[in-house]
Amino acid sequence: MGRLATFAELESDLFKRVIAGADHELTGCRVHSIDKAWDGLHVVLRSKEGPLSLAITGDRRHPQGGHSLDEFIQGKHEYYIALMSPRLVQEVAAALTNVTAKKFRQWAREAGGDPTCAVFLPQLRRAYREAAAEKNGLMIVIA
Repeated sequence: MGRLATFAELESDLFKRVIAGADHELTGCRVHSIDKAWDGLHVVLRSKEGPLSLAITGDRRHPQGGHSLDEFIQGKHEYYIALMSPRLVQEVAAALTNVTAKKFRQWAREAGGDPTCAVFLPQLRRAYREAAAEKNGLMIVIA
């Protein structure tokens, strides 16, 4: 897709303000990047049940987003922005601890995805692990 994905950690109070539609300043928020690998990771993880299927999409629309990741992928929008609740961050972090590179490559072959995206699993796992450790939510931005 050629677009970069970043995950900004939002502490619980900031997450609530963003959900409520308040303007927000992300200065000081820890930011994680999964570069252009978001698309390959998404193809594989969306085929899984439970929290892994939401690892790239999040579980809440951002008040300034208003469109789905699928609409973004279809080229109908310039960016994708969504939110992941602190609860779901915890669940995804736990689920990712059991995903090995070997398992991911197998899932990729089954889903028709790119097995080489497994090299980005440590970055994705670290983003979720660090956000979960602080009980933070995430803002997902792909642009």
